[in-house]
Amino acid sequence: MLFKSTVLLSCLAGLMAMASVSHAHFPWLSSDDEGRVLLFFNESPHEMDYRMPEVVGKAKVMLKGKTDELKQVELEAEETKEFVGRKSEPDAVSTGVLTTTCVYGNYHGTLLSYYVKHYAGNVKQAAELEGDKAVDGFAIDARPSLVDKGIAITVTRDGKPVSDANVTVTTSDGEQADKQSGKDGVAKFYNLAKGKLGFTVGVTDKEEGELNGEKYTSASHYLTMTVDTSVPPKEETPADKEKAASNEPPVPSALKPLPEAVTSFGAAVAGDHVYVYSGHTGRAHAHSKEHYSQRFVRMPLAGGEWQELPMQDPVQGLALVPYDGKVYRVGGVFSHNSKDEDADMHSVDKVAMFDPATNQWSDLPSLPQARSSHDAVVIDGVLYVAGGWDLQGTPDGVWSETALKLNLEHPEEGWQELPQPPFVRRALATSFVDNTLVVIGGIDEFGDISRQVDALDLASGEWRTLPELPGDGMQGFGVSAWNHKGKLYVSGSSGIVYALSDDLDGWQEVARHADPRFFHRLLPAGDDRLLMIGGASLTRRGHVADSEWVELNEE
Repeated sequence: MLFKSTVLLSCLAGLMAMASVSHAHFPWLSSDDEGRVLLFFNESPHEMDYRMPEVVGKAKVMLKGKTDELKQVELEAEETKEFVGRKSEPDAVSTGVLTTTCVYGNYHGTLLSYYVKHYAGNVKQAAELEGDKAVDGFAIDARPSLVDKGIAITVTRDGKPVSDANVTVTTSDGEQADKQSGKDGVAKFYNLAKGKLGFTVGVTDKEEGELNGEKYTSASHYLTMTVDTSVPPKEETPADKEKAASNEPPVPSALKPLPEAVTSFGAAVAGDHVYVYSGHTGRAHAHSKEHYSQRFVRMPLAGGEWQELPMQDPVQGLALVPYDGKVYRVGGVFSHNSKDEDADMHSVDKVAMFDPATNQWSDLPSLPQARSSHDAVVIDGVLYVAGGWDLQGTPDGVWSETALKLNLEHPEEGWQELPQPPFVRRALATSFVDNTLVVIGGIDEFGDISRQVDALDLASGEWRTLPELPGDGMQGFGVSAWNHKGKLYVSGSSGIVYALSDDLDGWQEVARHADPRFFHRLLPAGDDRLLMIGGASLTRRGHVADSEWVELNEE
């Protein structure tokens, strides 16, 4: 779901009758040729001589460099004719991302907050160090990427693209340009003069409250970001290369890593093999036809090499489920656009079966409506599908309000609707306990991450709510679940594997991942263990290709 809000640019233009960004002051982060970090307050990042508000001067500046750990940068106040603000010692930063936040306070009836970023060094190399994990404390975010003859800025909020956001850039010669973000949250600027660029974007929410005895009627969030497009890539030293090569998962990969790192893929265990189908290969929110895995592969659970299998259409957000030694793929989404075009994503209604005995695919009845970002499970020979949405080139899509079933022993009977689900969610997990379909977590049509658990008694046809999945933050979004030996297990971004109690009245922690991730797959891997594979790592940089055993050790 794309996030839409009252998007404003320009420092409080609608709130204080200021005409443009050029007439307001913001906090900025930058760095100089000697590696000093600079924090200052001005109309643009090209002027550094305005008095800094006390609250901005107290902000903590953090650096994400070549290690995964955030490091605070120590700054000291400095005031000269050319510079008023705070500076670090030399050599504090070479390549990396500097961030800070501060609440300015109640400003003319709005609660004003600032979010500040600087990509030090080469833009591409700094952005790669940032990874996909959200910046702590940022209500709105913007990330740069270089495109042919220009730069693209992706605006997100709560991890979702912001469409129709006005983004302003100020060049080193004082020129300004405005662009609106597209459906994918991206605003692109072409043919800008090389050098330092300053970007500004903000949102204002209707929110009432009180701060220090003064009431406010809105909350305004403003982000500034600086990059320098003139900085060439830094060549890696032998020490850098050795360090990068050692950036391995916290534990050795259970199986040989996949041919490529993927998220939102399909995976299933059939017989003694694990099967992996397609998925997303680009950075988060980078959606184009170039960002899909073109592979369908399998490997023995005992280990070995990945074997290439006949591939059908590349998709992400699909379900892949096993039954009777065969593998079934259900739905998914594909982007028709190229990398330099706005996202044009289309869900599909495709359902097909792969038979390892013949090494061939066979078509099954298509879904009644195209669907992606759903999940599926087979219970007693019946394929169940729940959640998801239908994207057909529009940003919001049509949310799926139905749950479906298909008898795999008699597919000619076609798809049938289940009793109306009491939820509308996607990026969820579907599994079962006994004769009960269980749907876990996801994100709803309002953009809120859910840890709700809904269960359908297949005998009575009645839905009920089970205890919520434990956790906070992103937990619940992009979860994966599996029924192993009659017990339901769930794995999400918290890094904790939970089991649903036998009485369905609570969740119990049974294991912890060394490398928490989401949009992965949790699969059976033997009598007393599961396999977590692929997905987006929260402790490393984005998509991963490795896997991890989950030892259950149940008595």
